Amino acid sequence: MGQVNANGPAESILARIRLALDALDPAQRKVARFFLENSDVIGDLPIATVARETGVSAGTVVRTCADLGCHGYREMRILIARDNAIRSLLEQRGHARADGEAGSEGERIIARIRGMLDMLRELPDCLDAGAFNRALEMIRDARGIVIVASGLSSGVAANLESRLLRYGRLVTFVRDPLGQDISASLLKPGDLIIAISGSGENRHTVHAVEVATANGADALAVTSFANSSLATRATTTLIASTPATTFNDELIDTSRLPLDIVIESLTGQLGRGEEDPGVISQISEHLDR
Repeated sequence: MGQVNANGPAESILARIRLALDALDPAQRKVARFFLENSDVIGDLPIATVARETGVSAGTVVRTCADLGCHGYREMRILIARDNAIRSLLEQRGHARADGEAGSEGERIIARIRGMLDMLRELPDCLDAGAFNRALEMIRDARGIVIVASGLSSGVAANLESRLLRYGRLVTFVRDPLGQDISASLLKPGDLIIAISGSGENRHTVHAVEVATANGADALAVTSFANSSLATRATTTLIASTPATTFNDELIDTSRLPLDIVIESLTGQLGRGEEDPGVISQISEHLDR
């Protein structure tokens, strides 16, 4: 992928597509024009939708992405989202300078909190009770559990590990990509991998799930996007987002609050009637230190 500097992308994928249009065959040109005309939403569209809307096969979409210098549709989505996110960020900076940044920083923080709360009020209506039931069953039945996550999702994963340990589960959270691959390769039928990724496109997290499921382990994904690579590879997926959440948001206004809320609620239900008095005693000792 091209490198990004403070002034914008070193290489815009949208500019690359425009320059390459005439060199593409007619079918590929349809796909490329669709990318340009729908760049604001490409990050949220599965490859099947692109193929259907352009009247070509999924293979042609992949071939178009490859001829444009991308390793498949997944990378094309990410690069287009990157271009849009950078453009949006620069526009926001321009508006902020023009408006003189109305209000104090403290007031703007409070306004941001109000916006987050408005978003979170919509979250319960977007959740799937059946997926929660399946997730609880998978965790309760698992012989051993490995959690994988990277970046901002690591905090959510660490919280999940701590809570599962509290309820007597044999669980390990692995941050290192190499360690994730090794841990996933050791999982067997009866084991569970829990993969947490806001975008659902972190290649290390996705690969760990592929390795674990190839060995017969179950995979539980927690992500913000139902059409993500992670969601399509997991046995069960918990989608923690609202309809207003877009792939572009993942690059600018990244928030793990919905994922945290889903994990807190899931483990809260898991712990009902399963709390060990001995664990409570240990916790109380640490609170006193």
